[in-house]
Amino acid sequence: MGSHFVRFYFHCIVPGNEAGFPEFRISVSNIITMKNIYNACILSTLSVLALFIAFACEREWDNPWDEKAGLDPADWAPQNLQVENLSITERKLTWTYSGDERIEGFKINRRKGDEPWQVAFQTLPKEARSWNDSEIIPDPALTYQYRIYAFAGAYNSASGSISVVPQIPSPSNLQINPNSITSVTLTWQDNSNGEEGFKIERKYEGGSWEQIAITAGTVWQDNDFDLNTVVYYRINAYFSQNISSWTIIFFDSSIPPPLNLTITVNSGTTVVLNWNFNHTGHMGFKIERLVEPGIWDEIYTTDPNQFSFTDNSPFFVINSYTYRVFTYFLQHNSEKTQAVFTLQMGMEINGGILFYLDGIGSGLVCTGIDQGTGAQWGCYGTTTGSTGTAVGSGALNTTAIVAGCSETGTAARICDELALNGYSDWFLPSKDELNLMYQNLKAIGMGGFTDGYYWSSSECSSGSAWIQRFTSGYQYDYYSKVNFFHVRAVRAF
Repeated sequence: MGSHFVRFYFHCIVPGNEAGFPEFRISVSNIITMKNIYNACILSTLSVLALFIAFACEREWDNPWDEKAGLDPADWAPQNLQVENLSITERKLTWTYSGDERIEGFKINRRKGDEPWQVAFQTLPKEARSWNDSEIIPDPALTYQYRIYAFAGAYNSASGSISVVPQIPSPSNLQINPNSITSVTLTWQDNSNGEEGFKIERKYEGGSWEQIAITAGTVWQDNDFDLNTVVYYRINAYFSQNISSWTIIFFDSSIPPPLNLTITVNSGTTVVLNWNFNHTGHMGFKIERLVEPGIWDEIYTTDPNQFSFTDNSPFFVINSYTYRVFTYFLQHNSEKTQAVFTLQMGMEINGGILFYLDGIGSGLVCTGIDQGTGAQWGCYGTTTGSTGTAVGSGALNTTAIVAGCSETGTAARICDELALNGYSDWFLPSKDELNLMYQNLKAIGMGGFTDGYYWSSSECSSGSAWIQRFTSGYQYDYYSKVNFFHVRAVRAF
């Protein structure tokens, strides 16, 4: 075989060039024999084939969403997207990632309210697992929406999404702590972070809300509310023009009345009132006394710390006596605490021991001891004209006896000359008045009477007068005026 100059071309197909096939050319220029040419061709073909295989095996996809990767967009998406409130103006987004690590990072889209989506609002490195949004407007009318996705080159994963309403948390555990009847302290719990403060409004029963304070703390004192009404408070947290919902509480600002009013008759001429009061801030107490049905007389005003009053001028003219006491502050009064006491037989009033009430403003009292244990009626054989026996006739009888009988030391004169317990209008009781002393005092073990005989001022004749035996209560009209019997003076009021 002769020598020839031969050039061979070998074409290998590799995807990716502009025509779809890269071209590789190998030339063999030599003067060889046909056998050498054949062998060289075989070797060259094998070499080109090995080069093609090596090149094809090294060709890989460039990112997780490359069409050669065959991955679903959800396979390399962020997971477990959550939002944490750092403050009323800042939210923290967190997520996890377990997809392909050949991503470049994460992108976050954000939408505020009805505004368009802000695409790629934030771009974060692949190591990031959180991001803080510090541009929150705490307006509950705005909803913030977030989408987060991984990206590699021009390719994006599927996105995780979450939304949040940025309202300001309301204060809680609002309480009213009274300091006095004119002062209260409000306390509450702050549930927000980053607010500018709290707004406090107040209203009264049936009224309208009025802002009364702005404070940065969680304690506020009100010393200027109306009394004797229901006072409402409401509090919110605020930031700029945005506020939380209101927290409301109320209390009754009525001035507390005195408690446990008691009335004690003291020494027959005074009445002592006592009461309890466990509050402060009032100006004192006012005391009224019932003069007659439907008519009250304000008789005294006390100091704030005075819880007792002694009435030195009671009108013991009726069976029942009524007082009422109330707390006051300026023109405001509490409810009135009222107490009634009824005169009882044996009660010491008006200088003596009560043994009779007529129910219309009058009565009789006797002294607490006998004025004589052995006095004569006197003027035996003389008619004095003191013959009245009814209740109310004793004073007239005594006057008649003293005028008609000049003897000293007689029963009537002892009583007429008596001055006791501030009174000097004592007299010897009539027959019926003496009997009332027995029935209403001696018969029930009161008055300190003996079991002997007592003179009355009722004359029977020139030689005798009515007496009563205090052992049995019997009355006699035939005992002589010269007998020595017990004497007990009485007076009327």
